[in-house]
Amino acid sequence: SNVVEKCLQYGNQQQKTTIIDEVTRPSNTEPAKEGEEPKSTLLIMIKDQYANYVIQKVIDLADRRQLDNIMIELRAHLVQVKRCTYGKHILARMEKATGQKV
Repeated sequence: SNVVEKCLQYGNQQQKTTIIDEVTRPSNTEPAKEGEEPKSTLLIMIKDQYANYVIQKVIDLADRRQLDNIMIELRAHLVQVKRCTYGKHILARMEKATGQKV
C-alpha cells in the first residue's frame, strides 16, 4: 500500500487518474452467488488493514466523477462497509470530501 500511496502522491496527473479510475471502477452489476461476496475492488480494499489507507488517499485526490463512483460503490455495499473495522474511516473521509452523508 505504501508504494501505491507514493505513486498517488508523487505521480503525474495521468498516473494518478489511472490508479484512481482502477480503484473506483464500479463493481460487476451481477449479484454475487449465494455465500459469496460481491466482487468490488473498493470493498476488498476497504476491508484490508493496509489497502484502506490507499482508499483514504484516493478520496483525498479524486475528482468529482471519481468521488461519485466511490459513493455509488459505498452505498451499494453500505452494510458491509459499516461492519468492517476500517469502513468507518472511509465513510467519514467521504462525508468530509463530498459534504454528503453516505
